[in-house]
Amino acid sequence: MVEPKQISKHINEQFHAFFMLQDTETDINIGFAVRQKMSEQGATIAWLARKVNCDRSNLGKQLQNAHIYPELLLKISIALKTDFFAHYTQYVQQTVENKFAR
Repeated sequence: MVEPKQISKHINEQFHAFFMLQDTETDINIGFAVRQKMSEQGATIAWLARKVNCDRSNLGKQLQNAHIYPELLLKISIALKTDFFAHYTQYVQQTVENKFAR
């Protein structure tokens, strides 16, 4: 019998692998987009970490990545009043339009 923790770990690994692949294929660097918006708004890592209830050093590391887990990205989007998911939505729309335009 498979333990629930093993299943959860496997799902997390697959989820992480999917987002790593997605970011590589799409060239979407969501961490850069967040850092850019923070700069525009004058927001600091410490401020954002408080807003998203995350350790400051951990958040800083997360923002250096091209990918950010959706739950964290949702909190960041709300804190910075910016829809960072729109980067992915736009890519999906363009891909679907291009694929079915043939």
